[in-house]
Amino acid sequence: MRRLSLILTVLLLIPHLLMAQEGVLTLDEAIKIALKQNPTLQAAKYTFSMAKEAEKEAWTRYFPTVKFDYNYTRWNEEQHVRLQPVEIPPLAPGMQPITLKPGNVVTSRQNVYQYTFSFQQPIFTGWAITATHRMALISARQAELEAEETRLEVAYNVKKAYFGILTAQRMKDVAELAVKQLSHHLFVAQNFFEQGIIPRNDLLKSQVALAQAKQDLVRARNGVAVARATLNAILHREVTAPLEVEEIRLLPHPTITLREAINRALEKRPVVEATRKEVEKGKEGIRLARSGYFPHIFLEGAYRKHGNTPDCTGDGLTDAEDWRLTAGLEWTLFEMGRTRHQVEKARLGELKALAMLKEVQDKVALEVQEAFLEMEAARQNIETAKSAVEQAKENFRVTEERYKEQIDTSTEVLDAQTLLTQAQTYYYRAIYQYNLAVAHLLRLMGEEP
Repeated sequence: MRRLSLILTVLLLIPHLLMAQEGVLTLDEAIKIALKQNPTLQAAKYTFSMAKEAEKEAWTRYFPTVKFDYNYTRWNEEQHVRLQPVEIPPLAPGMQPITLKPGNVVTSRQNVYQYTFSFQQPIFTGWAITATHRMALISARQAELEAEETRLEVAYNVKKAYFGILTAQRMKDVAELAVKQLSHHLFVAQNFFEQGIIPRNDLLKSQVALAQAKQDLVRARNGVAVARATLNAILHREVTAPLEVEEIRLLPHPTITLREAINRALEKRPVVEATRKEVEKGKEGIRLARSGYFPHIFLEGAYRKHGNTPDCTGDGLTDAEDWRLTAGLEWTLFEMGRTRHQVEKARLGELKALAMLKEVQDKVALEVQEAFLEMEAARQNIETAKSAVEQAKENFRVTEERYKEQIDTSTEVLDAQTLLTQAQTYYYRAIYQYNLAVAHLLRLMGEEP
């Protein structure tokens, strides 16, 4: 009967256990939510889409522009040309001169309808169209790289907040353990005082230490609430929304040397590649400026039809339709050195981009070195801090036993407990610093989150 009751109890608890498990947020899930919800990243994606449309617009400049125009004009009356009298000399001897009487010749009807199809096709622009299109392509790639850089930063901020929750929870655990240990110590001290074994001063020290530990526990719990609110804000949820995260002890250690990490960052980091694209855009800017030295050749044509009715079938005065085809050349021969100054300006822009590239490369290399060294230092600190925790636990245990035997004083127990709390705090912070250093290094190298 008891076994059946136990089975029923477990079956009833299974849905609650599953619900609790479903409510736990993993690091990968948090990153996916942030990447989907982050408005800065969405804005960067829109910027990229705009740049792609600008590139497509630049591509259209290779092709002809075709236009259609339809218009209607109404005059106050039919338009005429007044002819003056003209006298034609005799065509042969004995003939009389011929005099043409003055009169009016109709040149336009009162209602005029006209439509025109026209086109213009650039033939040669001094490579201006090619340079413009290339610059638009580069700008689109830059926008894509900037969106990728934003994505890496968002993922890193999620990891930072996520590890912050784990650390705050461990600090709360340490504070709760300290309260539990000091409560037990106060219980022993109270018994010793009532038996007259220790003075009241020793009892007061234990009471003060427990009160301080309870205050530390309140601050630790507030730290957990703030850490959860921080991650909720990054995920664009209500800051007070319930949030439980999956425990992560240690991230895998990257098997890479410092030189390899720097080289990978210089090769894969989006901000470095975006700056290289700025250099390429500078070269195309020079090419665009130099197009002013060359003639521009174009071809254009038009087909026109007109009349005194909306269908433009003619007006009985002139031909109803006509067309033309024109090949043209336009060459600016003198403009007071304007093109030369534009070329020089573009060349200086390229030099500026090269200087910026060197600056960005140096900055990235320094950031990677700092993150790498921080990661290695945190890795070593974990082992040291772990050993210190074991030693502090043993020291507290021995000191507490010696206190019960009245070999050590209450002050020594409180000191041992403080050392244990500090050792545990340093240990958990070392884990957090290591995980954060690994995440920071991967972010600086441009690794996928």
